[in-house]
Amino acid sequence: MKATKRALIVSGFTLLVCFALLTGTTFAWLTDSVSNKGNKIQSGALKISASLYSQGENGIDITIPGYSSQDQDGEDQETVVFDQDGLDLTTSPDDQPLIEEQDFGPGSTQVKMIRVSNEEDLSAKINFRFTVETDDLTNALWFDFIPLDKADPEGVKTRTLVKRPMTELSDVVSAQEFSLASGQDQYFLFVYGMSDNAGGGYQGKKFVADVSILAAQGGEEVDGFGHSSYDENASYDAVTVSTALQLDQALRVGGNIKLGADIDMTEYDGGPWEISQDTILDLDGKQLTMKNGNGSGGQIVVSDPVSFTIKNGGFTTVPNGSPVNKAVLQSYGTLVLENMTIGGGDVHNLVEAENGFLTMTSCQVSSTKQGTGTWLVTVGGDSTEAVLTNCSFETGKESAALYITSPAEQVQLAGCTINGQPMDSH
Repeated sequence: MKATKRALIVSGFTLLVCFALLTGTTFAWLTDSVSNKGNKIQSGALKISASLYSQGENGIDITIPGYSSQDQDGEDQETVVFDQDGLDLTTSPDDQPLIEEQDFGPGSTQVKMIRVSNEEDLSAKINFRFTVETDDLTNALWFDFIPLDKADPEGVKTRTLVKRPMTELSDVVSAQEFSLASGQDQYFLFVYGMSDNAGGGYQGKKFVADVSILAAQGGEEVDGFGHSSYDENASYDAVTVSTALQLDQALRVGGNIKLGADIDMTEYDGGPWEISQDTILDLDGKQLTMKNGNGSGGQIVVSDPVSFTIKNGGFTTVPNGSPVNKAVLQSYGTLVLENMTIGGGDVHNLVEAENGFLTMTSCQVSSTKQGTGTWLVTVGGDSTEAVLTNCSFETGKESAALYITSPAEQVQLAGCTINGQPMDSH
């Protein structure tokens, strides 16, 4: 069992969920820590804590229509009784699993209750983010995530259980945001199970996912001028991803993302990725490698009017094997590149902005691609605006740094250097 270091700092923690089908093995949910450095708090304090309750006795009882488990007499029932005392996630031993099941197989079900508490003097908003590590067993599992709307859930009858495919876990849960007033508790049920018809092909396979409970300052306080909107854009802490599968899930959800390790996406089949929610990807000094786009579009496509920021690291692209190479970063919205080293090898058209906004600051962009009709960055469309500051561009023989078809007055370069042909233009 993986031991983890736990320190609940400011607002969050991370839970690691492991599902295993092999009879006699362990099904475990471990915890780690995250800190919410993204909330925009000028004064006051934000502290979120949480406890987890397993099924037991003498505690809260909740009825879940559609849920079926067997009592001590082997009778099916929809009412679940939890232990009276929950596991405090801030003080539980480092090597103690939060969820542990034996002989979890086809038809097995389980439910856990999570209580999240706002212990301080500011309102908060909370969000659950799941990132999948392995998905060998995903298709055999179902889940439901049920928020309870009462501060005291004793005797509550929930909505009818909805058995959702575990493949929808990240999208369904991360789309929900919950408000917690000062001193308020919020309860959630995480119901899960394995399909009755899960075949022997799933023997020994597993599903592993990280879920972070994130918190940011809510919108109920006022500033010194009596304005209640000053904290409405308070952001959540970044979710850390370390594998191609985790990054795939995080890009589809959006929000704040940080790389915990170098990630190579060239052998991963999940792309291309459409950025449909405002997203910040902090490489944190790490390296991200992707194939270039093909004739149908870029590998990462930013929709209008969405904003996508990628910063603080290296971004390497490799040829996609197609005779047509589209930009690896293609934007119809707002694309911001900061402190990036972008390399293309024998690839051209690394960044493309079309009828949107492009900002590049302190970036180094290079490619060994040679020949006329090749370039590093495309700025196109009558409405595109681009600002490139303190960037350097290095091109292959007869290749250009920039290809500009937008009005010249809408493209600004300041403090940039170009080693090679400066630009093609209309």
